[in-house]
Amino acid sequence: MSTGTRQMKQMGGLAERMPVTRATCTVASASIAGIPPFSGFWSKLILVVAAIQAHFYWIAAIIVFVSLCTLIMYLKVQRYAFLGEVPENLRQVKEAKGD
Repeated sequence: MSTGTRQMKQMGGLAERMPVTRATCTVASASIAGIPPFSGFWSKLILVVAAIQAHFYWIAAIIVFVSLCTLIMYLKVQRYAFLGEVPENLRQVKEAKGD
């Protein structure tokens, strides 16, 4: 909302302009992707262990594969939105205030 666009490729460098947003986005992304020690990791670990114990190895493989795809997707979000140079039109962007 602060940038006025939803196109991530039009963003960049927002880590220095919006550090709280970047931190919360990073934590949420890590949890969704199943990175330890976040909650998403523990739930996915339980699912993988249960699938292996039930001899459903293909389900365990699918869970791991989807987790890796999710991680890659959220790393793209981090790269396009928060890393690199700040575009000229976003130099005045600030954290959104919750009212």
